[in-house]
Amino acid sequence: MARRQSNDSEPLIIDRSAAAEIPPVEAIREWARDKRVFISSVISELPSERAAAAAAVRAVGARPIMFEEFGGRDADPENAYLAEVETSDVYLGIVGRRYGKPLPSRYSATHAEYLHAEQHGPRISAWALQADDREGHQQSFLDEIRVFHVVPTFRSPEEFKAQIQERLKAIAAEDLAPWCKLGPIVFRAN
Repeated sequence: MARRQSNDSEPLIIDRSAAAEIPPVEAIREWARDKRVFISSVISELPSERAAAAAAVRAVGARPIMFEEFGGRDADPENAYLAEVETSDVYLGIVGRRYGKPLPSRYSATHAEYLHAEQHGPRISAWALQADDREGHQQSFLDEIRVFHVVPTFRSPEEFKAQIQERLKAIAAEDLAPWCKLGPIVFRAN
């Protein structure tokens, strides 16, 4: 939510998180043209789901950011992916069964990326693979995310891809037509 001062000293309040009517495909593609979506998960556990996520991001016209596509870098891997999280517009977390190898920070790479996203402001969208056998640390990580975010589950890469596309369209709608409040008047901007 952003606040701006209007000319008559009433604050203008802009709420980008309320549901909005989904705009036409052309408007979504224009919105997505310069958007970066960081895809975060244990890479070795969820390759099909990561591919589905990247396909969903591309389908709406945004750019998926994935560690396996970074290429050669001078920076150490942890600094490289945290820098990419910081410069992304959306953090897309995928929670599977495995927590991943702890880094020197004692968090897995996925957990560190999530914490960095919380601190540096990209929109956070997270999903959980439907599973009853998560590692202890992974279940604790999922519980932590659920304290502040709705975390839908999915059963297949195809279902996951469709959910991501719908979520990105909803984010586009929120950004393109936020709720605004000017004094006692509340309206949808566009």
